[in-house]
Amino acid sequence: MEFTVILFDLILAVPLFFLLNWFEQKKNGTSFEINLAHIGCSLIYLVLVTGMLELLGLSYFTQNIFLVVFFEAIYRFIYLHYVWERESFVNRKAYLMIFAITILLAYLLDVSFLSKVETVFPDANEMKTVVWLLIILFLYLLFKDQVRLDFMKESTTTFAKKKEYVVTSYAKLKMKYHDEVIKFKNKQLVPLFYAMMVYENYQHPPVVRYVRERFFGRKQSTYGVMQIPSSIPLTDLQSIEKSMEKIEQIMKKSKMTKSNFDATKILKEYYQNDEIVRNIMTIYQDILSFDEV
Repeated sequence: MEFTVILFDLILAVPLFFLLNWFEQKKNGTSFEINLAHIGCSLIYLVLVTGMLELLGLSYFTQNIFLVVFFEAIYRFIYLHYVWERESFVNRKAYLMIFAITILLAYLLDVSFLSKVETVFPDANEMKTVVWLLIILFLYLLFKDQVRLDFMKESTTTFAKKKEYVVTSYAKLKMKYHDEVIKFKNKQLVPLFYAMMVYENYQHPPVVRYVRERFFGRKQSTYGVMQIPSSIPLTDLQSIEKSMEKIEQIMKKSKMTKSNFDATKILKEYYQNDEIVRNIMTIYQDILSFDEV
């Protein structure tokens, strides 16, 4: 297989990656249902792409087309671990099983169907499609109990995984920015501010911020780890300073002191969004619990 074919498969994996991301965001259901749909969408994508390439006279690029699914899995691994930095939320066993099943089915679909017929679109040989649908259904029935069990376990460990992420992120941010954050006059604000920082860093990871600020600077309206609105670019440290100033102003305006400190009230005034406030308060409680240990 030539390098051009591999390169073409790498390119074809990109729209599949974005398609699956979009689908997962729009789909309502259990993790099991979403991942089952993930497998189905990947296989359907291979069939449609193969058919289109054949119609365009590019059948040469359909050899080993199953590699598109393999490369998409690599993109997703990089996305989860290095772009969004959310590997602690991933049930690794279930994650690997889903992609192993998807790649296996893609390979079987390729070698036993896509590469064996003149066209994958329905014609006189359309019964082959029915046969493969039955095979896919059989494999689903074969694996569903184990996969369902893994994702049931995943739902029960989500809280623990989230807390693990919070503590890890808190430790990293504290090592990097503690000399600045400790400048708060009211030290009760320190863990709250770290909770805000963990939340913002989760929503806008460093790699994403770098890409946005580097390539979309003119369209950018918020900057730094604290995502401060600004007409000019801000560094992470500058965004922290401005965020701290805003919190100090809220404290002053509310005449809040150590004796009447109210974290929820500060967050409501800062974000004007109840859902964000609830999320950060959960992180805040995790940090307080960790500091007490």
